[in-house]
Amino acid sequence: MRMVKVLEELNHITPPVQPKINANVNMYQEKLVKWNPICMKGDALFYQFVTGKEENSTLEIIPDTCFNFLFQCGSNNTQALVSGIFTEKKELVLEPDTTYFGFKPYSNLGMLFYDIQSRELVNQHTKFQNIYPDSNTLLQKLESTTDFLERISIFMDYANQSLINFDYSIGFVDYFTVMLCTEGGNVVLREMSKKLGYSERYCREKFKEVYGISPKQYTGMLRFQKALKFLIQIGDKDQLSSLALDSGYFDEAHFIHEFKRISSYSPYKYKKDYEKLTEKKLSRMIL
Repeated sequence: MRMVKVLEELNHITPPVQPKINANVNMYQEKLVKWNPICMKGDALFYQFVTGKEENSTLEIIPDTCFNFLFQCGSNNTQALVSGIFTEKKELVLEPDTTYFGFKPYSNLGMLFYDIQSRELVNQHTKFQNIYPDSNTLLQKLESTTDFLERISIFMDYANQSLINFDYSIGFVDYFTVMLCTEGGNVVLREMSKKLGYSERYCREKFKEVYGISPKQYTGMLRFQKALKFLIQIGDKDQLSSLALDSGYFDEAHFIHEFKRISSYSPYKYKKDYEKLTEKKLSRMIL
């Protein structure tokens, strides 16, 4: 019964956010899809956007515990990049005035990776074709349409053939991951290990064996994402203290330190930059 309740709670967790990407690009759209029937965290966020006309479009990607698949479309030679879990801010230089289509699975469990372990991709990029050498037809099909929903359908057909590991069996790490997510990053490993019936050391080792990062790093990013969603909504700097406590930090100082460690910005600086990008985007739309 406990796990049934946890899975119900998982369904109410909002998707991870990349606020500066949304604010810095044009024609952004997204759709949440149940893509993997094998995995307990089987949802994925599909998204699409067009970069600005500037010579270089640099996007800041902040940690969100997810892999990311990004396809550069519209050049008659679709390029694709796979990014592993990031533990710190990364910058990605994209082509100007170009359409990008993305796929962000909530978990890499139950996925097929050829000639590489998913944990090897922590803080790394690699070409999609390096992991999935049979992907040329997929890339051609994504290139053949401009419709977002049609691209999702094309990708889902490919995923059923080449991305989903139908021989995968749900195990300890799946349950552990789901429990970490539903706790929102507010986890004491000692208490969690007791609930799961394993030692703290076993929990840490098995988790890192799959993800390439520790449970502490993972929960730190979950807590960061939770705080970030609050941060972009608040209107007063004085609300940081209550935001910090609501997000699971010890106090405001702890929140600021952890936020800056993960994103390289103070919370206030990040919010100001995000607001400037949003205002600039609105100005472009009006003009």
